[in-house]
Amino acid sequence: MGEVMQGKDRILLVRRLDEAATKKAMKPLFQIEHEWEFSRESSGTQTKDGVANAVSGLEVTLSLSGLASRDDENLYMKDAVEDGILMEFWDVDLKGEKNAEGKYPAIYAQGYVNSWSLPANVEELVEIETEASINGKPQDGFATVEADIIAEAQYAFQDTVPEKAAQPGA
Repeated sequence: MGEVMQGKDRILLVRRLDEAATKKAMKPLFQIEHEWEFSRESSGTQTKDGVANAVSGLEVTLSLSGLASRDDENLYMKDAVEDGILMEFWDVDLKGEKNAEGKYPAIYAQGYVNSWSLPANVEELVEIETEASINGKPQDGFATVEADIIAEAQYAFQDTVPEKAAQPGA
C-alpha cells in the first residue's frame, strides 16, 4: 500500500526561463497551497449508433497562494505578470524517493503567470494568490533542491546546548 502524501511535503520552485543560465530556481516564501488543474473540453454528437465524442487539447493551470512578505520573492511573480515572461515551475516532493544522484521527484512545467492578486483585509494576514497557464504537458522527473531552499521550507532540529565552533583542522 502506498504512503499518503501531505501538502506540506511538496514545495513549488519558480524561475524566469530567460534567467535559466544565470540563476537557480527560488521558492516563493510562506506557501500555503499550490494546485494543478488538468482539463479538456469534450463535445458529443448524437448519431444513430450512439454518441460520438471529440475532445479538445489539454489545458493545465497552476495556482499558488501564500502569505505576503516584504522581499524580492514576493514581487517575482508580480513582475512575471507585468513583463509577460515565460516561467519555469517545479513541484518538488521532499518526502519522495530520491534518485541515485540525490535529486527529488518533481513535476516540471513552463508557462505564463496570468494573474497576481494582493488583497489586504484589516483582520487577516495578507495572502497573495497567483495563477499560471501552463504550456503543453508537465513533465515528471527529478530536481536538485539545495539545502538553503529546504531550510526555508523546514527548520532542522537543534540541541538544547550551544553548538561548539568548528575546531581548526577538524
